[in-house]
Amino acid sequence: MSGRILNYEVCKEKALNCKDRKEFWSKETRAALLSRKNGWIDEWFPEIGRKERNYWTKERCIEESKKYSSRKEFDNGCRGAYSASKKNGWLDEFTWLEDKRININKEKVDCVYKYYFAETNSVYIGRTIQKKIRDWCHIFCTDKDAVAKYAHENGFEVPKMEILEDNLTLKEGQQREKYWIEYYKKKDYNVLNKAVGGGLGGISRGKWDYEKCLEEAKKHTSMKSFRKNSLGAYNCAVKNKWINEYHWLSLKKFPQERIIKGEITEHECLENAKKCRTVKEYRMLYHRFYKASMYYGWIKNYTWFNTQKANNYWTYEKCTEIAKKYNTKKEFHEDYPYLYGISQKNKWLETYTWLLQKNKPNGYWTYEKCYEEAKKYKTFNEFKRNESGAAYRARVNGWVKNYTWFNLKNK
Repeated sequence: MSGRILNYEVCKEKALNCKDRKEFWSKETRAALLSRKNGWIDEWFPEIGRKERNYWTKERCIEESKKYSSRKEFDNGCRGAYSASKKNGWLDEFTWLEDKRININKEKVDCVYKYYFAETNSVYIGRTIQKKIRDWCHIFCTDKDAVAKYAHENGFEVPKMEILEDNLTLKEGQQREKYWIEYYKKKDYNVLNKAVGGGLGGISRGKWDYEKCLEEAKKHTSMKSFRKNSLGAYNCAVKNKWINEYHWLSLKKFPQERIIKGEITEHECLENAKKCRTVKEYRMLYHRFYKASMYYGWIKNYTWFNTQKANNYWTYEKCTEIAKKYNTKKEFHEDYPYLYGISQKNKWLETYTWLLQKNKPNGYWTYEKCYEEAKKYKTFNEFKRNESGAAYRARVNGWVKNYTWFNLKNK
């Protein structure tokens, strides 16, 4: 029977040989998946069909969850009860449901590492299951990361991450992190860790539930602040669509206070809009003022905007006039990327002789200079876009492999 093509009749036959939905899921998983996808499963097991709104109370969820041994089985067996339990943060209370995402006693995914500052004989001990991402945080997050903050305040370069122990289970990682912190303390090192170590964090059980995400979101007034300062809670809220309930998180990038303070005014927007013939030009050349005009509805007053594309508007003379305001190609490109592209396409850029390229002499980009320059960027593409000479030299000489904070997908 296992070799038969699954259709309505075959799935029904398999379902009728099972006493309940749980047995159907455990014995005939493929048939159960197809049945749930096509809505047949409620026909054969109507006692756990779609319930009315707010049917799944905590008591009913507890009663239903006790029929299963893991969260995955609970989700497959009764998605309505599982979703209600997850949304309301009850899942962590259902201790009889094993969370099989990462087995803290078996899966060897953890490692313990250190950062050693020879200048002050200081050391930081940490552990992670994502080395590259953690290394990037220790280098660039100067506002909240202990290593990056210490290096920034003292003017030091962040040292290379050294792996002390690898291929550990999460349980072993807890113990070994604590061991190494105590080891360096006894050796009279200046240990930068504030915590004693050994915490499991949110790796094995899922740190962010509905209540914790809600509590964290209430600390912020904008979506940008929430994402920047609490990325884990933000991602969890987006994934579970809880973020739609956080109405106090404003997406407004130009609040009324900015007009009151005189940072951006209707007059400024109007004056800049007069310099453009189309909405597209206004958006490309004065993006900040365009966003404010759109948000406050001022753009509807700019009646001279031609909705058609102004392909011939930007002539050589007009582009040259704007380009003369700058001393280098980089400055021109940063402020007017649209015009820079037009000039490049029409080969006018070569005639802007006053724009200095500031090429580096041969041999300028050494290993140390390339490394220092690369630390300014998060990805290789960004590095290449902003300093192509250093990026080229680093790639040719194979130095890029040492820039562990770069995402490999961008190389």
